[in-house]
Amino acid sequence: EPIIDGFLYRDTLVRTFGPPKSLKSFVTLDMAASISLGIPWQGRPTVQQQVLYVVAEGARGVKKRRRAWNQHHETEMKVIFFPKPVQIGDPRQMFDLISFCRLRDIGYVVFDTQARCTQGVEENDNTEMGIIVGALDILKQETGACVHLVHHSGAADAKRARGATAFDGAVDAEFYTKRDMERSPDLVDFVSKFQKDVVEADTVSMQAVEVAGSLILSGGAPVEAGTAGQAGEVAAALVTPGQVLYLEAIRLFGNQGATVSDVTADLADRGIKRTRTAVKKAFGGLLSGGAVAQT
Repeated sequence: EPIIDGFLYRDTLVRTFGPPKSLKSFVTLDMAASISLGIPWQGRPTVQQQVLYVVAEGARGVKKRRRAWNQHHETEMKVIFFPKPVQIGDPRQMFDLISFCRLRDIGYVVFDTQARCTQGVEENDNTEMGIIVGALDILKQETGACVHLVHHSGAADAKRARGATAFDGAVDAEFYTKRDMERSPDLVDFVSKFQKDVVEADTVSMQAVEVAGSLILSGGAPVEAGTAGQAGEVAAALVTPGQVLYLEAIRLFGNQGATVSDVTADLADRGIKRTRTAVKKAFGGLLSGGAVAQT
């Protein structure tokens, strides 16, 4: 059962890793926010889920990221944030977590980061990490959720997650983030390392844009193999998730076209409050992106 078509599925264990400042947490939060609303993630369909995001480090930073994402997309994400670590190796804490997830019907759980949620566990020891995997399996089985870990890459190899190999056979999918700080610091690639039972997803290349003192990720059009990270070779998405609402409203009016006033009134009729200025701004973005034409 897909949550993000081609990337995330219910009842699976997933891990995203990358070196420091590779924006792995920004990518994961972008996924979580999109899933919480059921809106496309970087152009890919999602199935709306209740989302729990365990913020094990950088709780203050997440507030800024959330505010920036909401401002950019002109909506409010519905992610439930827990602002401290949940120790996966502690049966009592995991019992409470499972109870909460079942009560709230959580379909997507994020642990950011794996290291902070496994304190006191030797991450290079396969036996100890095997216990962590077992606890995550119980969480997955009891809730049916997609469980997503955010982790660090190895110091010697940015394309391999740090720590024991026990996770290699345990996770259903593993992705890594790649950012070339010297050549194109604003570009981040989300790369599939492997995915079990499904065709490996194409690399998603996104642009980091500063908004409200933080960053959001835009773009996300599929890229061909071998082109990821090469500036100028990634096609920009015509429509951002925040613009979908307006494009759908315009489409309702058919071939006769729609004015700013038409769309403002239509949204109001559906209980969606948007000022005329906001709708006019959205029209400008759709026009400049080539998603609509002025007649």
